[in-house]
Amino acid sequence: MIFDIIDMSTVTFLLAGVIAGAIAGFIPGIGNTIALMLLFPVFLGVDDASNIVVFYVAMLSVGQYTGSVTSTVFSVPGELSSLPAVKEGHRLYRRGLGSLSLSGCALGSTVGSLLSIGFVLYVGQYLHEFTFLYSTKFMSGVLVFVLVFLVFGKYNHWIINLFLCMLGYFLAMLGTNSLNEHQTLTFGIDQLLYGVPMFCVVTWLYVFPEILRNWNTPVPTQSGVTLHKEVKLSQHLSLIVKHWASVARGSVFGFFLGLTPYLTTVIASNVSYGFETWLRKKKKSYDDQGDYASLVASETANNAAALSSLLPLLLLGIPITSSEAILSEIVTANGYFFDIDTFYEFFVKISYCLLVINLLGLCIAWPLSKYFHIFYLLKLKSIYVGVLIFCVFITFYIGIYNHNLLYYICVSVVFAVIGYLLRRIDTMPLVFVFMMQDGIEANLTRLIFYMW
Repeated sequence: MIFDIIDMSTVTFLLAGVIAGAIAGFIPGIGNTIALMLLFPVFLGVDDASNIVVFYVAMLSVGQYTGSVTSTVFSVPGELSSLPAVKEGHRLYRRGLGSLSLSGCALGSTVGSLLSIGFVLYVGQYLHEFTFLYSTKFMSGVLVFVLVFLVFGKYNHWIINLFLCMLGYFLAMLGTNSLNEHQTLTFGIDQLLYGVPMFCVVTWLYVFPEILRNWNTPVPTQSGVTLHKEVKLSQHLSLIVKHWASVARGSVFGFFLGLTPYLTTVIASNVSYGFETWLRKKKKSYDDQGDYASLVASETANNAAALSSLLPLLLLGIPITSSEAILSEIVTANGYFFDIDTFYEFFVKISYCLLVINLLGLCIAWPLSKYFHIFYLLKLKSIYVGVLIFCVFITFYIGIYNHNLLYYICVSVVFAVIGYLLRRIDTMPLVFVFMMQDGIEANLTRLIFYMW
C-alpha cells in the first residue's frame, strides 16, 4: 500500500528535506525561507512537483526538532518558535539534565505531530460537507485576514508593515497585469514585460537584510555537546508519560494557533508555553531551575502548528507564511496546483511521509544530536558569507538559464541596495504580498463581481 503512494523519487526529496531541515534548525538565522531559496535551482523542471511539497514538509518538521537542540545547548534560538527552549531547556542543560530536555522536546514534538496528522485524516474525510470552503467569499475573507495580520504584526510598526505591503504589491504589478494582459506597467523597459524575478525579490529584499540583521548574533562555541548525566531510556519515557496532560494541551494549542497567519509556530509555542507556565505556577509546581512540563508543552505545540499551518495552502492554495508563499510559487511554476477536491488523497501521501519524517527527526534531535557539534565549530559570519556567495552564484545561474543575465544582475544590484537600507526591519510583509499579488487580485475581483 505505502509503496503504491510513495516512490523512490519521493523518498529522495523526503531525505533531502530532512537534511535541509536539520541544518536550517541547527544554524541560527538560516530558516525555512532562506533554505528554500538556496535550493531554488534544484526545483526547476521537477517532474512531479508534489515532491517539492514533501521536501518542504520534511524541512519544516525537522527544523522544529533541531532548533530545540541549538536552543537547549547554546541558549540561542535556532528559530523563533524555540524561544521557550532557550529559557527552560538551557536551564535543564546547565543542571546536567540536557538529555532529558532533548528527549522531552523530541518526544513531545513527535506526539504533537502524530496527533495532528490523525485529526486531519479524520476531519479530511468530511471536507465535502463544508461547501463554504469553495466560496469566493470565504477565500477572500482568508486573504483579507492574512493581510490584516501582515499589517498589524508585532515585528514592525504597522505603518512600516503597510509601506512594505504596498511596495511588494507595486513590484508584483510591474510587467503584464494578471487580470488584463494588454495593460502593462513597464516604463518603457522591455524586460519588465516578464515582471520582476521572484528569486531576486526574495534573495535581496528578504534573505540579504535578514542575514545583515543576524550578522552579529553571538553563538557560544563548545568542543562538543555534553549532556552530562546518563539517564536510562525508561526514565525518558516515564517522564514524558507523567506529563501527558502538558503534551495534550500543547497539541491542541499548537494545532489551532498554527492557523494564525504569519505567526504560526511562533505564537503556538509561546502561547502554549505561557499557559503551561501560568498553570504550573498556580499549582505551585513550576520549577524555576528548568521546568520540564512547560518545555514539553511548547515543543509539542511547535510541531503541531508546523502541520496545521500548511492546511490553508494545501486546501485553498493560500499560504500564510513567507516560506509557504515561495513554495506556492515554485510548485505552481512546475504545473502543480493545490485543490480542495484532491486534498485528502494528497494528504494521505503526506501522512505516510510524515511518519518517516518524525521518526528521523526524533532520532536526530535526541540520540544523534551529540554528533552535530561540528556545526558549532564554524563561525556564524563565515556561514553567512557562504550563503551570500551562493545567492550570487544562483542569481547568475538563473539569469543564464532564462537567457536574461544582464537584467537579473541589474535588478539584483538595485534590490541589494534597497535590502541594505531595510536591514533593520522585517521585510517579510513585502515578500509575502509580492508572492500573493495575483491571488489577491483574482479573489477580490471575483468578490466584487459576485457582490454586484
